[in-house]
Amino acid sequence: MVAILRQYGFFYLSHFFTFFLLVFGPVYSGNRELFFVPMMLLPVWVTSTVLWSERQGSEQFLKTLPATNREIVRWKFTMLSVATCVYWVIMFAFANVARADPALFAIFMRFITYSAVSAFSLGLLAYIGIWFFGKNPMTAVIVLFMLVWTVFTITVISAFKAGHYRTVADLPLVSMVAPMPWYASLILVALAAIAFWGFTEVGVRIRSLDGPWD
Repeated sequence: MVAILRQYGFFYLSHFFTFFLLVFGPVYSGNRELFFVPMMLLPVWVTSTVLWSERQGSEQFLKTLPATNREIVRWKFTMLSVATCVYWVIMFAFANVARADPALFAIFMRFITYSAVSAFSLGLLAYIGIWFFGKNPMTAVIVLFMLVWTVFTITVISAFKAGHYRTVADLPLVSMVAPMPWYASLILVALAAIAFWGFTEVGVRIRSLDGPWD
C-alpha cells in the first residue's frame, strides 16, 4: 500500500489542492449561494485524478510488487474512497458559511453527499474502463465527459446569475436532492459501499485477463 501511495499519491494531493482553491472562491467572495459550483464539479476532479494517475502510473511497477490483483484493486479503490472522503470533509468545512441560513445549509449537506457518492461511483467506473478498454480510448471518453460536465456547470452558473432560477434549490440536480429526507444520505453511502465491493470483484476479473490494462 505504501508503494502504491508513493506512485500515485501525488496526483491525489495535487487535485486536493486545486479543489481547495475552487471551494475557497465562493467563500472568499462572500457569495455563499455559489458554493454549489464545487459540488457540481467534484465528479470532474475525481475522474481527472483517476485518469492522470493511471496514465502516468506504471503497470510494470505494479508487477514488481508482492501483491495480487485483488490487493492492487482494493488498494486503488481504497485510495479513491479516502480521497472522496477528504473532498467531502473539505466541502463540509466550507459549507458552514451557510449555517446562517438553515434551509440552504440543509440543502448543501444533502448535495455534498450526493456529489461525493456520484463522483466516487464515476471514479470506480473510470478505473474499470481504463483496465478493460485501455488508457487511450478511455482518455477520450473521460476528457469528453469532463468537458461536457464543465460546460453544463458553467451554463447553470450563468443561468443562476441571470436570475433564471429563484433559489439554489431550483437548480438542476440540486432540485432532485433538496426534497430528500435526511436518511437518504445514509442510503447513498450504503450504495457506495456496495459499489466498492461489486466493482472490486469486476476489477479483479478484468486485471486477471491479458487485456488492454497490460
